[in-house]
Amino acid sequence: MCDGSPKRLGVVGTLVWDTISLGDGLPRPVEEWGGVAYALSAFEAALGDDWEIVPIVKVGADLSESALAFLRSYPRVDVGTGIQTVPGANNRVALVYTGPGRRTERLTGGVPPWSWDELGPITATCDALYINFISGFEMNLETAQALRSVFPGPTYADLHSLFLGVGPNGLRIPRGLPSWEAWLGCFDAVQLNAEELACSGAGWKIRGS
Repeated sequence: MCDGSPKRLGVVGTLVWDTISLGDGLPRPVEEWGGVAYALSAFEAALGDDWEIVPIVKVGADLSESALAFLRSYPRVDVGTGIQTVPGANNRVALVYTGPGRRTERLTGGVPPWSWDELGPITATCDALYINFISGFEMNLETAQALRSVFPGPTYADLHSLFLGVGPNGLRIPRGLPSWEAWLGCFDAVQLNAEELACSGAGWKIRGS
């Protein structure tokens, strides 16, 4: 910003209460804040002092006090602009690691997605955006397209959980991404792994182009 105020990085995502355990049950499961918390920690460490971090996150009323206390522990995080408490249960994920790089993931609770009417005024206060699809339900395609058409700054998106559906008992299962080309067009840069690239159909197009 030209007035000497810090530049503002908006971080869209979901704050998740994780329970992490090994397949054999040992050691004792770890419970902690996860999801977009990892991105916030990384930006807090990596960004220069001329940046401020703006989490754009909905939290369930059941864990809102804990979530706000956690977010306030970051010195350069603005908790007054983009945090919205919603009725109902916050996202909770049970992660069970069954081998190197292999795990099962179960989702319970679930906060609603952002509408453009909600998201637009918040993102207008930001200079750049990082969108991390932690649940995969942070926003729908129409909202992402509205963001693309209006937001003037750079946007980077990790599309990870857009490629995960929710099966029986909350089990996250791989799925294809309908309208993947439209999704890719909503951001200046995107991140996805090889499996997600194959699920999208984009992998075939990129290799065959």
